[in-house]
Amino acid sequence: MHHEQAMHTEQLEIRGVNRRDILRYLSELGGQICTESLASTTVFQHPNWECHVSREEFFIFLQSQVPKVHVRFLSSNQHKLEEIVEAFRLKTFRAGG
Repeated sequence: MHHEQAMHTEQLEIRGVNRRDILRYLSELGGQICTESLASTTVFQHPNWECHVSREEFFIFLQSQVPKVHVRFLSSNQHKLEEIVEAFRLKTFRAGG
C-alpha cells in the first residue's frame, strides 16, 4: 500500500475473541501476513487495506480472563475502509466479541 496518500484509519478494541481467531478472520477476508509477531504487532496487507493487530492482553470479568486485542485498519480509500471494518465486525460479532 502506498503511504504517500492520505490514510484513513479505524481503531477497534476486540474483547472476548482470541487473537489467533482474529488473525484467521483477517486471512479469510483476503489479508496476507507481512510481519508476524506474538510479542508485539502483526501486520496484514491487502491491495485495498492494511491491518495492525496488537498482542493479546487479558482483563478479568466475572472471575474469568477475557482476551482483549486492538486492531487498526488503514486504507487510502474511505469506502474500502468502511467495507473491511464492517466485514470484520460481522465475523467478530458472530464469535462473541
